[in-house]
Order: sequence, then C-alpha cells, then structure tokens
Amino acid sequence: GSTEDIRSLINETTHVYDLGDALIVPGFCDAHAHFMEGAVMSSDHFCKTLDKAGSEEECAIMMAEFAKKYPDLPRYFGYGWLPAYWGDNADFPTKRSLDRYFPDKPVYLRAVDGHSEWMNSRALEESGYSEDWTPEYGYTEKFENGELTGLVREKGDTLARKFDTELPDDEVESLQFRLMKKMNEKGLTSCTEMSAVLPEEIDDCYRYVKKFEDDGDLSIRLFLYPGTDIDPDPARIAQIRPYADKYNTDMLKIAGLKGFADGVTSTYTAALLKPYLDRPDTCGTLDHKEEQYFEWTKEANRQGFGVRVHSIGDRAVKMMLKACEESNKVNDNKNIRNTIEHIEVIDPQDIPRFRKLNVVPSMQPLHLPLDRFDKLYRMGKERSRYEWALKSIVRSGAVLAAGTDYPVADFDPVPNIYMAVTRKGT
Repeated sequence: GSTEDIRSLINETTHVYDLGDALIVPGFCDAHAHFMEGAVMSSDHFCKTLDKAGSEEECAIMMAEFAKKYPDLPRYFGYGWLPAYWGDNADFPTKRSLDRYFPDKPVYLRAVDGHSEWMNSRALEESGYSEDWTPEYGYTEKFENGELTGLVREKGDTLARKFDTELPDDEVESLQFRLMKKMNEKGLTSCTEMSAVLPEEIDDCYRYVKKFEDDGDLSIRLFLYPGTDIDPDPARIAQIRPYADKYNTDMLKIAGLKGFADGVTSTYTAALLKPYLDRPDTCGTLDHKEEQYFEWTKEANRQGFGVRVHSIGDRAVKMMLKACEESNKVNDNKNIRNTIEHIEVIDPQDIPRFRKLNVVPSMQPLHLPLDRFDKLYRMGKERSRYEWALKSIVRSGAVLAAGTDYPVADFDPVPNIYMAVTRKGT
C-alpha cells in the first residue's frame, strides 16, 4: 500500500523504522546447507580457489602457491575441483601431478561436490591406503598395474576424512559465529543444517551454536538433520530421539533425519535407470538395497521424523518416492515433511508424484552452472532435458524448497533465485 495507508496503522505500540526506498522481504531460509562444515572450510588454512582452475595441472600449481603462504603447515587441504571444469570430458586427476610439487607433505583436495578426494602419495601413505584396502561403499581408483592413483570416490574417502582440517576450538567457534553473521547480512534468518552427523557426535557437533543460543547470541534459526551414517539403519533412529527433545527450541531444532541414496553423476556413482552414455558398463548404484530405505523411512516417520535423502540419479529419485509412498500407507504423515534432495535427473513420469505423495522436492538452482556440461557427457542430450527440472516440478503443484548446499555454492539467496528463474549463471 501507500505510505499514507501504512501510517494509518501506526499506534502507540508500533516501532517505526524508515528504510527509505529499500525493499523489505521476509527472511530467507536456505533449505539445504552444511553450516558446520562450511564454517571450517572458510578458514584461511583451506585453499578454496580450486574451482577457478582450468586443468588438473593448474590445481596443482594453485596448491603450490597456497603452500608458499603457509610453509609451516604439516599438511595441505583444498576444495572445489571438478573434472567438468577442465574442458570436454576431462580425465580424473591422479597423485602424479601433486607429487611434482609436494614430494614430502600430504595434500588432500576435496571435489566441489564433496564426493571425491584427490591425494598425493604422502597423503595416501599417511592415511593408511593400500592396494588391498576396500571400502564398504566406495571406490579407490588404480592404474593398470594396480597402483593407487590418489583418487577415491564416495566412502573411499573414509581414511582421508580423519585428516580433515583440525582447528583450535576457539577458531571453530569464531568461524561459526562469523558465518552466522554473514548469512544474516544476506537476509538469511533460517538455515537447514544437513551434515547427517551421527547420534554419538551430535552434542560435539552442535556445541557452539548451542552456546550461542544459551548466551542469547544465536541470530539464525538452524534446523538440524543428523543421520544414521550412510547406512540407513532403522535400529539407530531411536538413538536420536533424546537429542531431538534436547534440541527443540524456536532457534535450534532437530527437524528430521538425513540420508544418502546414491552418489554423483560426475564420478558415475549416481544411480541411473539407464547406463551412462560415456560409461555404458555402469548405471551407478544405490548405496543400499531398496528395502532398507523403505524400512528406514517407515520407522523414521513412525517416530515423528521426516527424512531428507540425497538422491541425484533418476533411479534414486524413483526409489525414494516409492519409499515415501510405502511409508504413507502405514503412517499418518500429513504433518511429516519427507524430502528428496537434489533431483538432478528425473524420469518425467515421476514429476507429478511429489504433489501426489506430499513429498518436498529440495533443489539447488546454483548447481546447474556448476555442472557445466557434465550431464550432456554422462547421459546425452535427450535425457539431459530433465536435468534440474525445476519449473516442471513446480508446475506439477509440488512445493519446492530451494537451497545452496553451501559450501558447494555460495549461500547468497538472490543469485540462487535468479538461477532458478533464468537458468543462466550470474
């Protein structure tokens, strides 16, 4: 309304702020982010520019330049590389390029999607990798002679993760506080924390934001989603219930459970209905048997938890829709928000099922330009018509939740909305 209309509503209890011609909107909520991990990775001890590299060699050079700034660090960490950034259908990186610059110190480089780790020989040695080590779920790449290449995918990074950047407690607390305030500056008043922390690690993971709340300093609502590890184990769900009662305030709330159904298309680990175009020997795989997801979803919903499950490939999306459908048959889910995360590829027949089943599609529009031409190489033009099918899903009547998956993409909500509307990078 007009200024005069608004002034007519003012009474003795009204607080009046004159913001001139500024646009005033409700606070934004990032529906999918990794607050704790993103705070740590914002540290100066983490090289965050690898997404700017145009080749494997440029990444190695960037790390060498970074090491010159911090010569006393015992090991080096970087983040943001992806073969799709290196030109048409680039190969996976290997330890050899890193070994030329780092013969003595370990180097750990995480892919931008967080599903692969690239290491040099010293990092492999330090972490305990060997040719005969096999992860429960995941892959360790090897040269033709059986030697490890330095690239591990999915849970192949289990050994490397124990050397994630270790920072002093006071620095971690400071980084989380700084991230909270930076999010506020971008209009974010709520953030969904999707780290899938294990039950026994919940208090340790959330201790700083709990301290902020206790001190009256928490200025962003955090909706927390712990998990039962990559294994969707129904028996472990009950272990989270005491924490859900503890973290249940207006500002800090365990809102459901996080899970994983598959990997990513960039490394052929997303579960597809048809083979990869450039790797016709594989369709990717589900992390576990479908029946296990069905039982996990049913039990989570029975205990009052909505589930949010990483599902990138069209087979994974279809499977999780079925899991939610099966749960709806035995649970009263009208107040439960089951959510499928990412939905990078979808069978068009599944698009109307979100509204029908009352399942929330949670997508990250800013990831579309991050993918570059990944889907075209992996699946071909026709199947890529349904990559990031944001508009089709919204038109079907589903309520779309938009997030950034920070630190995969920046948490600024405005470019994310722009990307959703225009399908153009900023």
